[in-house]
Amino acid sequence: SLPLPFEKKRKKRSLPKMFPGERPPEKLSSIIMNKVGCRKFFLYFFLVILIAVLFVLLVTRPLICIVAYGTEDDYRTSYKTYDKSSMNIIYVVTEGLSPSSSTFARLLLGKDYPLPLDDGFAGITKTLSRSSGIPDAAAGSTALSCGLLGYNGGVGVILDSKNSSPLNIPDGVNDPEPCASIFEASISLNYTAGIVTTGSLTQGSAPSFFAHMTSSVYEEKIATQLLERTGPIDLIFGGGRSKFNQRLDRRDLISEMKAVGYNYIDSFNEDDLKDMPLPLLGLFADDHLAYAIDRRNGGVEGQASLSEMVQVALDKLHDVDGRFFLLVDARNIAAAAHNHDATAHYYEIMELQDTVETIRNFVTKKDFNTVVVVATDHNVGGLSVGSDDHSQDAEEADIPRSMWSPKELFKQTRSAEFIFNSIISSVNGVKFNITEDVVREAFALAGVEDLRAFEIDHVRNGFSNADEAVALLYVGDVLSWRGQVSWSTLGNVNSDSFFYNFGYRPADLSGVLSAVDVPRILAHDLGIWSRMNSLTSSLTKQSADLPPYLPPKI
Repeated sequence: SLPLPFEKKRKKRSLPKMFPGERPPEKLSSIIMNKVGCRKFFLYFFLVILIAVLFVLLVTRPLICIVAYGTEDDYRTSYKTYDKSSMNIIYVVTEGLSPSSSTFARLLLGKDYPLPLDDGFAGITKTLSRSSGIPDAAAGSTALSCGLLGYNGGVGVILDSKNSSPLNIPDGVNDPEPCASIFEASISLNYTAGIVTTGSLTQGSAPSFFAHMTSSVYEEKIATQLLERTGPIDLIFGGGRSKFNQRLDRRDLISEMKAVGYNYIDSFNEDDLKDMPLPLLGLFADDHLAYAIDRRNGGVEGQASLSEMVQVALDKLHDVDGRFFLLVDARNIAAAAHNHDATAHYYEIMELQDTVETIRNFVTKKDFNTVVVVATDHNVGGLSVGSDDHSQDAEEADIPRSMWSPKELFKQTRSAEFIFNSIISSVNGVKFNITEDVVREAFALAGVEDLRAFEIDHVRNGFSNADEAVALLYVGDVLSWRGQVSWSTLGNVNSDSFFYNFGYRPADLSGVLSAVDVPRILAHDLGIWSRMNSLTSSLTKQSADLPPYLPPKI
């Protein structure tokens, strides 16, 4: 008899296969409908998605880290293990670099043009002085070096160790006390040390890191302290030569420093420097170094850019076993602002940007175990882009209102100081004999050939003044007027400043800080603060040797 239908033996269906060498399915739907095939399908689908995600993460990792850490440089070092016991310190002081100065430089390059400094933005510092709401270079740099509030004119000194009231200076200052800087404390901990500045080594911010003086007017005494300090500074590049070998006391500090082992150069030449060992002293000008605008347009010999000097310094310091501390002072940014020389100010800012790029390359390619801090000690001039009026004569010249003219600024090929010196040399130093032709010829040497009558009169009026600084300021006024950049004062101004951090990033070094917090946080993080305190105690015993207090210069 025939079997019943339910007794019929069923054939086993072979599962469809999906890979080469296996029998392909007739229809995709048959796989999906089959439970085992469905599991395989989703398993392989999941693996494909997982591989794709991993690939995307691998490719976009630099971008993710840049977002997280701020820059590509920080990404490259973010996964490194830092060793604080051997960490290098690069401390850059940007004298006179206000937020408006950075805006001005960016606008000259092009709207929203990124600058190398921008990538390391860490926060805002409040610049203060114990004696004034407007700090000068001495007070501002004392805050950045010692982590304590100084007073205007005081170099690496405070009024008392409590230092509690920021705007209350007692009458008859006669007992300032030295305060140890983070730079000095590092030297006492056997860091190899270097200083590079575009200014005089006895002026501006640099002295507050190695000297202690009741007033910044004692420049020769500051130079003496550079020689007589207890800890060695292995590399010194900058200006101020006249305070070393053309002194009132007739001492020749250059010879004395050579006698204690320094190799001395008065002209910068990279080939000569390659085989020259530390300690090294380079004094390349009697006063500050030439402005970048003058050096780049020729006529300046034996000097280098800030970035070139820093590159040599980094190479030299890195070749020595152990950690190093390099102090960089971009002094000429402030010097150009004091002269109201907008174009020279711009060139100095861009030279700083080149220097920052040099430092970043060192950190990422040569020694990642480095902390880089860039901070401003004080602001100068009160620069603003665009102006309503320059003088009563400006209206007659039909100058547009609320405009600015960058093309006029780029015509300028020399600094205001160069024009000033050209005028003085043309009249053999007789400032009261400045004719219109003399003014026109001097400005023409700087690329400015279309002076207007009121501008010539303004320059001549400046030279009729007995103060050379005023005459120089009047030259700068005319150069800035033409680009419609204005300045509020020839002196200092107060405004919050930006600070930056590259390489290793201390956890608390960000946000809105007082200037004194910057060295404090850095020193605490690296274990240097206790040494700063002990050194300050020992230096206080020497305060009786300080000269009497003198009112600070403008």
